[in-house]
Amino acid sequence: MIKRGPITKWFKKQLPVLTGNLLAPTGGGWEDDQYTPYATITPGPGQVQNQGLGNQWESWRLTYQVTFYAVDPDQVETTADSVREELLSKKALLRDQDFGDLIVRDLSCTQIGAIGYTKQLDPPGYSQTDVFTLEVELT
Repeated sequence: MIKRGPITKWFKKQLPVLTGNLLAPTGGGWEDDQYTPYATITPGPGQVQNQGLGNQWESWRLTYQVTFYAVDPDQVETTADSVREELLSKKALLRDQDFGDLIVRDLSCTQIGAIGYTKQLDPPGYSQTDVFTLEVELT
C-alpha cells in the first residue's frame, strides 16, 4: 500500500515559502506593513500507472498543487518561478531520500497556472497554482 505522507513532509521542508496544506502564514503574509509572498502545498490525486504481476510492485504518479500568493502579478510570478526552479533543482536529492517502500523516479512541473485576482485576500491580491508530478515506484 502506498504511503504518500513522507513525500508530502519532504516537500514542506524544502522551502520556507511553503506554509502547509492550504494554510496562510499568520497575518496572511503581512507583518508590520510589509507583505511577504507565500505558497501553500496541497496533495493532489494519485494514479496507478503500472501494476506488476502478483502486485509485486506498482508505479504511481502523485501530484501536488502549489499555490502562490502575492499583492501584484509580477510578484506572484517571480515567486512561482523561484519556487519552481528550487524544487526542480532538488530532483537528485529527492531520489536519494528514504521514503520506506517508495522509490522516487522523477519530479517535474506539469502545469504552470494562470495568474488570478482574488478578493479573498486582505487586501486583494493575486495567486497562481502550479502542479508538480512525482513518478514513484512501490517496491
